Amino acid sequence: MNIPFLSGFKKGKLNIPNKNKCVHVVVTDNWMPDICEITIPNLKQYAKKIGADFNLITTRKFPDYPPAYEKFQIYEDGKDYRWNINIDADTILHKNTEDPTKLLDPRYFGGYNYKTNKKIFGWNKYFERDGRFIYVYTYFTVNSWLTHDVWTPLEIPFKEAKKNIYIKPNFIVEFALSQNISRFGIKQTIPLSDDSKMFTANITSEQLIDAVNVLKSKLKEWDN
Repeated sequence: MNIPFLSGFKKGKLNIPNKNKCVHVVVTDNWMPDICEITIPNLKQYAKKIGADFNLITTRKFPDYPPAYEKFQIYEDGKDYRWNINIDADTILHKNTEDPTKLLDPRYFGGYNYKTNKKIFGWNKYFERDGRFIYVYTYFTVNSWLTHDVWTPLEIPFKEAKKNIYIKPNFIVEFALSQNISRFGIKQTIPLSDDSKMFTANITSEQLIDAVNVLKSKLKEWDN
């Protein structure tokens, strides 16, 4: 099996997963069906285009955490894949969006950095030891089997974990993922070379009608 970037590895046995790639999307508690009616078919089509399985996560397995934390089901659901792509359910992709697994060095985790000076997470020994100050968004991420530790669930209950979040509770996902990058010394880069072909609505319940129209408008724009 030819694994890119690893041809120089001469000794030892690599337990490379048999399955190729999977796109994971979290939609629990009947989350915004009007939005999902637009986005899920689009994301399924993208998965098919790049030859990936599609995993729609609809069941809560971490009920004490915010719904967004269900992304950490990828730790188990994705362990048999060489590549895992996590995409938020309010995201659509242009039909020509690249396959990041064809470009990303599997020794790197693909995710977008926070660009802020705001104090958003509590500091701990992992961030201090690592020293890179990497905080990542989780709306579009890519990891290989070599960096799958990034999805290791937290070992503490949410009541304790949320003490580390200085903004919205949903940012527990970003905290946990960022902490794992530091904890396991995972290298990080951007997941897509051209993110103009990705559109995320970043919606709230108050913005539902506008978000539906915005998504439809974006798809129409891309079709022209």
